[in-house]
Amino acid sequence: MKRFILYSFYLFAKGFVGSIFFLYFRVKAHDKRRVPEKGRLIVAANHSSYLDPMLLGSFFPRRIHYIMTAVHYQKWFLYPFCYLLDTIPIGPNLQIAAYKKTMKFLHNEEVIGIFPEGQRSREGYLLDTRKGVGVYALRSKAPVLPVAIVGAREALPPGRKFPKPVKVHLFIGEPIRFPEDTAPEAVSDRIREEIVKLLVDNGHADYVSGDERTLQ
Repeated sequence: MKRFILYSFYLFAKGFVGSIFFLYFRVKAHDKRRVPEKGRLIVAANHSSYLDPMLLGSFFPRRIHYIMTAVHYQKWFLYPFCYLLDTIPIGPNLQIAAYKKTMKFLHNEEVIGIFPEGQRSREGYLLDTRKGVGVYALRSKAPVLPVAIVGAREALPPGRKFPKPVKVHLFIGEPIRFPEDTAPEAVSDRIREEIVKLLVDNGHADYVSGDERTLQ
C-alpha cells in the first residue's frame, strides 16, 4: 500500500510539475534514447540550482530516487515532498542508513540520482566530485549516466527567490560501466570529465573553469 501511494504521488508530481516547467522553462531533454529502459542505474548531474532535482526528475524517462542532504528534511515545507518522493536523506549520522537504502534501490533495479559535487555550486561552475558516487557504482555494479543541466543556474541562482523564465536543457550522456578494480576516486573523476565534455560539446563552456575549457 505504501509503495502504491508513493508511486501515485510521484506520477502526479511529475505530471503536474513537468507541465508547469515545460511551459515556463521550455525544457528540452536531449538524447533520452541513451537512458536504459530497465535495470539499475545511477544518474549523476551537475548542481548549480535548487531547481535541478525537480527539472531532471520531471523530464527523465524513469523514476529517480535522489540522495539528498538531510537538511531538507528539517524544513517543514520540504519534508512531505522528500518523504512522498521516496528520497534518501544523507548526513553525518545517516551515512550507513543512506548507503543501505541506496543499495536496496539499486538491487531492486531502480534509478538513483546523485549530484556528485556533494553540494550546490554557488558560483555556477562545476565543482570537484566526491568519491561517494564511485563507491555506489562499484559496489552495486550499476552503470552511471552523466547528465549536464544547463539553464537552471540562470533561472534560479543563489539569492534569487523566484525563478526567471530561462530555457533549460538536459544533455544526457552515454551510460558508463566501470571494472570492479577501479578506484572510487577514478570513477568520480571520469564522471566529472564526462559532464564537462557534455557542457563544452554543447556550447556551454561557461559552466566549467577557464583551465578546463582549454583542455577539451
